[in-house]
Amino acid sequence: MSAQAQQHPAQEAVRPEAQQRWRLRLFQPSRPGELSLCEHAHRRQDFQRLAFPETAEPLQARWLDEAASLRWQGGRVSQPGAGAEPAGGRRLRDGCFTLFVDGAALVSGAVVQSYSARRFDHPALVVEHKAAETPLELTLAPSFPVQPHPPPPISWGAPLTALVDGP
Repeated sequence: MSAQAQQHPAQEAVRPEAQQRWRLRLFQPSRPGELSLCEHAHRRQDFQRLAFPETAEPLQARWLDEAASLRWQGGRVSQPGAGAEPAGGRRLRDGCFTLFVDGAALVSGAVVQSYSARRFDHPALVVEHKAAETPLELTLAPSFPVQPHPPPPISWGAPLTALVDGP
């Protein structure tokens, strides 16, 4: 059997499309509501089980495939919708995310709504409150609530900045 045929389905699924080098995987922490478990989730032993379960329920573990833009202090990238219903991202709730760039897990953290009262000092994917008919707008920040001045850590800020097409 070839090495490619022996790949885990999750590894195959994170290969970037030719035009898009980044993807977001959304999933639930091992203990619901415990967003502190989202930090560094891609480094945990149970990551494959949580983020790529064999029978995934779309609201428990899925790729973000609706039209969306991802911004951070230093840049912005976007993706076209992949046929998902336009309001799909509006169903995002407190949970975990892992951002993949060029097929490799770059950063994991918590998904929160922009109006959330939560506070934490680990990466956040903030769902900005927008009308359902508009593309989903997400902010990637080193902590939540989002602070306007601290730049992202170089470990994920630099690889993301390399993806920005223009000003």
